[in-house]
Amino acid sequence: MNLTSDEAREQLEAAARPSVTTPRDRGLYAGGMVVFGFVLGASAIVLQRLDGMASSLAAAAIWGLALATLYRVEKEATTAPLRAKRWAHIGFGSSFALNLLAVTPWLNTQAKDAPVSWPVLLLAALVISIPCLIAAARIWWVRR
Repeated sequence: MNLTSDEAREQLEAAARPSVTTPRDRGLYAGGMVVFGFVLGASAIVLQRLDGMASSLAAAAIWGLALATLYRVEKEATTAPLRAKRWAHIGFGSSFALNLLAVTPWLNTQAKDAPVSWPVLLLAALVISIPCLIAAARIWWVRR
């Protein structure tokens, strides 16, 4: 296929245009995923360390932070990065399932005899947040 010089120039200009998604939007979505990962991990720590009303208030504050982050990401971002919502759903869903099905039951089993130590709780929070952190990295580095 032979292109005229005008057609070639148009194709070159189209290829040189920046992508629709800005680094700022990728940063907002990736940062939101990091916050959600740490919120899930922090909620596991709160539920293990606090009892009664203190646990409820701390969990409400943590989830309030998560909702504020979600609101900020959706309000501030002008575009959604390529497959960001899919990766966010996969990351958050995986972290939530890991928390609900594996880490929390294990922590509850460990806490029967004695309170779970802080290093173990921090490691559990990190394990819970790993899928969200992977999703955040994927969102940040896609189409850079």
